[in-house]
Amino acid sequence: MIIGKEILTVSREIWLQSPPQPNYEAMVTEVDGNVFWTNLPREGHHVLVLSEKQSIKVGVSLRMGFYQNHNC
Repeated sequence: MIIGKEILTVSREIWLQSPPQPNYEAMVTEVDGNVFWTNLPREGHHVLVLSEKQSIKVGVSLRMGFYQNHNC
């Protein structure tokens, strides 16, 4: 079993997906309990913008495989 607090750690590289926008690569910059912050992912001149309580997919590459959460 994978424990979420071991996955989302400071300096961890993650992928964010918020359809219909493309996937964005980001870095976790801070973790506080069940909340985490990332640097603003940018691709070209586009910035990923999320609405309050908007659902996103978060993916993390780990030694044992790729972990993805669909209910963030």
